[in-house]
Amino acid sequence: MSLDDTSVADALAGELPALEHLQLRLEDGIVTGRFRSNVEQPDCLSVEPEIYEAVADRMGRCKYEGGELSDYEPPPPPPPPLPAITDRQFGEGLWREKLISFDEYLAFVGPGTVPPPLLAIINTLPDDDTGNPTPRKVALGLVTGAQTYAFDNSLVDVVRQAQGWTEDYLRERWAEWAQL
Repeated sequence: MSLDDTSVADALAGELPALEHLQLRLEDGIVTGRFRSNVEQPDCLSVEPEIYEAVADRMGRCKYEGGELSDYEPPPPPPPPLPAITDRQFGEGLWREKLISFDEYLAFVGPGTVPPPLLAIINTLPDDDTGNPTPRKVALGLVTGAQTYAFDNSLVDVVRQAQGWTEDYLRERWAEWAQL
C-alpha cells in the first residue's frame, strides 16, 4: 500500500507542530506591536526573523512599508489647553496690547460696553437683517455678556487674525493674561 503526499500529511497532522509566525501589528505603517503565533492574525503581517528582531525595542518609532523598515519620529504632543480667562483679564490684556484704551477697558469690564476697536473686528463678521443668529450677532452677544473667554473660541481666533498675531504670539499673551 502506498501513500501519496496528501495522505501522509493528513496522517501526521496531529503529530506535527504548527508553523510559528513572526508577526507585526501596524497602524498606518507604524509598528505598534510584535508577537509570535501559530495562527496568522488577520490584522497583522508575518515577517522574517531579522525584521522581527529589529523592531524589538522600536515600537512606535519605526515604520514597515514595502518590505522595508525605517525610522519614524512620532509628532510631538499638542500643547496643553490654555485656561479660560475672565472678561477683566481679557479686557486688561487687550488694553496692554494697546488694542483698546484704558477708558474702553474700564467700560468693557464694567457694564460690558464693547470697545470700538473690538466692535470694528466683530463688524467684519457676516450678518444680515433677518433677526436670525449670524456670526456677528453671536460674537456681539458673547463679547457683551461673557464673563470668561476660552482660548479655543472662534471669536478669539477672529481677533488674532484681525490683529495679525500668530497663534504662538497669542498663546504666549493668553498665558500672561491668565496671570493678571
